[in-house]
Amino acid sequence: MEELEMGFIDRLQHGWNAFMNKDPTNYNGYGCSYRPDRIYATRGNYRSIVNAVYNRIALDVAAVTIQHVKLDDKGRFLNVMDSGLNKCLTLRANIDQTSRAFIQDVVLSVMDEGCIAIVPVDTNIDPDITNGYDIDSMRVGKIVEWFPQHIKAEVYNDQKGRKQTIIMSKKDVAIIENPLYSVINEPNSVMQRLIHKLNLLDAVDERCCSGKLDLIIQLPYTIKTEAKQRQAEQRKASIENQLFGSPYGIAYIDGTEKITQLNRPVENNLMKQIEYLTNMLYSQLGITQAILDGSADEKTMLNYYNRTIEPFISAIVDELKSKFITETARTQHKSIVYFRDPFKLVPVNDIAEIADKFTRNEILTSNEIRQIIGIAPSDDPKADVLNNSNIRASEQTAAYNNENNETGGKIKMKYDFGGWATRNDLECADGRIIKKDAFKSQNGEKVPLVWNHNHSAASNVLGHAYLENRDDGVYAYCEFNETESGKTAKELVQHGDVRSLSIMANKLVQTGHDVIHGIIREVSLVLAGANPGAFIDDVMAHGDGESGIIIGYDENIMLYHSDDEDEKDKKKTAEKDESKEASEKQTDKTAKEIFDTLSEEQKNVVYDVVRQALETPTEPDKTEEKDENDNNKSKGGTNSMKHNVFDGDQQQEKDSLTHSDQQEILAMAKMSNIGTFQNALTAYTNEHTLQHDATSGGFDTNTVGKLFPDYQEVRPGAPELITNDQGWISRVLSKVHKSPISRIRTSQVDIRNIDGLKAKGYQKGKEKKNAGNFSLVRRTTDPQTIYVKNALHRDDIVDITDFDYVAYLYNIDRMMLDEELAIAIMLGDGREDGDADKIAPDKVRPIWSDDDLYTIHADLDLAAAKKELQGGNTSLNFGSNYIYAEALIEAVLHARENYKGSGTPDYYCTPASLNTMLLARDLNGRRMYNSVAELASALNVAGIYTAEQFAGKKRKTSDGKTKKLLGIVCNLEDYALGATKGGEISHFTQFDIDFNQEKSLLETRVSGALHRVYSAIAIEEDVTASSNSVSDTSDHAAG
Repeated sequence: MEELEMGFIDRLQHGWNAFMNKDPTNYNGYGCSYRPDRIYATRGNYRSIVNAVYNRIALDVAAVTIQHVKLDDKGRFLNVMDSGLNKCLTLRANIDQTSRAFIQDVVLSVMDEGCIAIVPVDTNIDPDITNGYDIDSMRVGKIVEWFPQHIKAEVYNDQKGRKQTIIMSKKDVAIIENPLYSVINEPNSVMQRLIHKLNLLDAVDERCCSGKLDLIIQLPYTIKTEAKQRQAEQRKASIENQLFGSPYGIAYIDGTEKITQLNRPVENNLMKQIEYLTNMLYSQLGITQAILDGSADEKTMLNYYNRTIEPFISAIVDELKSKFITETARTQHKSIVYFRDPFKLVPVNDIAEIADKFTRNEILTSNEIRQIIGIAPSDDPKADVLNNSNIRASEQTAAYNNENNETGGKIKMKYDFGGWATRNDLECADGRIIKKDAFKSQNGEKVPLVWNHNHSAASNVLGHAYLENRDDGVYAYCEFNETESGKTAKELVQHGDVRSLSIMANKLVQTGHDVIHGIIREVSLVLAGANPGAFIDDVMAHGDGESGIIIGYDENIMLYHSDDEDEKDKKKTAEKDESKEASEKQTDKTAKEIFDTLSEEQKNVVYDVVRQALETPTEPDKTEEKDENDNNKSKGGTNSMKHNVFDGDQQQEKDSLTHSDQQEILAMAKMSNIGTFQNALTAYTNEHTLQHDATSGGFDTNTVGKLFPDYQEVRPGAPELITNDQGWISRVLSKVHKSPISRIRTSQVDIRNIDGLKAKGYQKGKEKKNAGNFSLVRRTTDPQTIYVKNALHRDDIVDITDFDYVAYLYNIDRMMLDEELAIAIMLGDGREDGDADKIAPDKVRPIWSDDDLYTIHADLDLAAAKKELQGGNTSLNFGSNYIYAEALIEAVLHARENYKGSGTPDYYCTPASLNTMLLARDLNGRRMYNSVAELASALNVAGIYTAEQFAGKKRKTSDGKTKKLLGIVCNLEDYALGATKGGEISHFTQFDIDFNQEKSLLETRVSGALHRVYSAIAIEEDVTASSNSVSDTSDHAAG
């Protein structure tokens, strides 16, 4: 709770104890021979296995530091509070327990009880008066009764030396629930089952080791008279005296006497069950034997901490924070936090290297690392910046400058100048509008700094620019190189002679006129601009410790389009356009509003000029052609773009289509190798260099694309996969029994119907016969490697940007591997015997074609089913669906008579077979089965699962018959899938530099076989020769 500043007198007046006025009695020397303050373990945690697990978890949770702290405005650890609560958490919780012993007690009690209460015993103020109290001591309480707003808890009273039952408000106690309740405390949980088995084992051991011999003595005479009974009692007493009198428990008997011992320990599977439950418990708790004996590696311990320790410590801290930190304290940034040292398992000499890697690779800041290990953050602002110490300061992002400059000026950083490369939501000369985050993917990237987009010589590269994506656009931090041209450009910028920036970008993605994505290839210094946006606003003067001039001209930026980066300089005379744009920028008046301001004489002149223009011949002069070219800048454009504020040249290209051009395009469209008008127009454009860029009109390929737009994806991103039914595959792979041994061996002895093994009646005077022999059936299955190999060309990986091509193909490979393995388990892979890629049926044994000892093959008899349904009334006409359903159910149920598998099996069939049975109607037209659940109940199976891959599957029997598969009944727990290392699927990648390919290999090495006899049923139909229409109908329905 929130700490209050109180004097000694106030603490005496307002101090509170949980046991005050709770039936107080005087201390009379009451004591115990054990720790009475601890909750006695009532659920069997004194067992060796359980106790080891409980203690390991409790010790590791208690080793985590929990503190009452104050946080900064960003929610980071600032300092430790000097409070009674913090002393309870870090020093001593009560007079009997240190803070670590207390947390250990909390965890042990939670695991034993499932839910306990942390009771603040001593506080400086009565919690009923105010929520703002401090805690001086606390104890663990056992909850014995629940009320709507209160609990009744059994808590140790250290003043009386015994436990006492008190009633507390739920808001004043921290109620800790076991986060692993379902594993540890549920009545049928793994832990409780293990405890039960351990109790049974102890009971057996106690009986076998109790010292009782439980002997039956066969005396050489019959005991029918009282005299013989007394003689027998005397003989028994004699043997008892011999045994008790002998230090080694040795006695002798008469040669005619026989002794039979009854309490011989018989072999049972308790130990196997205990071992199985122990392994299952370890798996669910993330514990291994290596963790218990202290030999676990870092990865194992990390998994254990995340799966087991983290839930416990979070449950404790969250509840303490909820109950003992008030709303007022939260607003003051007070909290309860825990610090788990991630470097606990790391050698000391490696910690600095790890921290250096985290900061150098810009994963964590210095303050974030300090936060993890529980150290207060540094006041140095650089400690909050992701900063790569291996890169010069001029190459760092300017976020540090912007966030930490309170005066609005620029903090010194070794870049030569900075400026806006492009601004958002400004209309370019060709009508394009760059939207926010269009170049977000290049945030932090370095691109060349070039003079005026001139790529013809290396001397035009002036340096480089680091791009920073901001809310308003893309900002560039630029540094000149030490070449002569770089030094010259630096002088021009510092002197203010060059003041504008421009970008060149391509691979544009547009929505209408809006550019939503692109790649900036370079940033250029240009002399002047035409559109608002890109300009230099910061020039750094190195070495003098001060910022240089800040130039923020509202210069214009222009999109410059070109298909060829080496395109020749274009000539243009745009002074008139610039003045016209400037005048248009100064006023927002419409043409009509401007015209209305003219005098009557001026209007007459305008009328005369317009009349003359309409009468002028259509052949334009060169000046008009230039104007038209300038006006056509806003039309079309290519997918290569320059944000340009200066482009003084203008192309002199053909920019219009004559009548002869149109005739030639139409003629080309009629040619067979062209085919369409769109292809003809595109070909003519390419052949006659009809371009459209910032200085020329006419058509280009982009204009043709607007006339004939390309197809657009309905669902952008990765192509949608069309697959076979995958639902049953995950069911098969998750339910099969996973064996840690890859070489499987099963052994069975069939003792059914062997007369020689039957018990025999004895005839007096005749010799007793030995039992007959029986045969052992043993089968071994070796593993085989199953794989999917693929190769991805690096060009495809780089060029495909709509989705992750590598992850996409990996998912396909994994899906195909899982599907092939499931099909091999159920049906076999279907390849011919001589195929080199075949999954061998003696390595992964298919259930369908397995030996009759393991799989019961039952035939579907439609004719018999129809005859039985009709009985003597042959005029009855049952539907084919009804006959099929009844025949199938009868075949399954009769086959179940010989079924020896475990549990309740499932039924796997084709969707068509399931639908046929669901559509079955009786003679009155009523559906026989209203749901899949009803049909499953009729088949006596747990569930029905459809598999498209079962359709049309046939096999040849040893007697030459052709059998068509209709369905398989099995519990896949009876199918063992053996593999070492847990049967995980391994993924290998390798780059082939010779062929520029990324190669991928997914593989697993497994064996598979049914490990119980008669544990599966294959329902088949004999299709060797279809002899009646009913069979034909059922064949269609089941296929």
